[in-house]
Amino acid sequence: MAEFDIEMQYFKKDVKRIKGVDVNIDTIKSICTKHGVECKIKEKTPGNLPMVSTTVISKDPENLKGFAKEIMQLYGKPELPAGLFAGAARKQGIEAIKGVLAEVSA
Repeated sequence: MAEFDIEMQYFKKDVKRIKGVDVNIDTIKSICTKHGVECKIKEKTPGNLPMVSTTVISKDPENLKGFAKEIMQLYGKPELPAGLFAGAARKQGIEAIKGVLAEVSA
């Protein structure tokens, strides 16, 4: 079975301004567990902009989509780093997320 990998980035100040909620790492972890996906979560501050980067890895595209849909309903559309030089798992992850982006944005 193929592996899917996607990095989703949320800038804390944008989410607070647009959605009125704070990005909560414990909430992200519980959503990962709920959908059976592996998450690697990092807090970064590029250019003094606090950001949470979540790399999601799953062997089941439906689990990945379920996670993505729930996280996007909570925090909005994430930044997705370009997959120009990404491996197969990252490219498959980006493709799996595209449908979720369209569904949640509608």
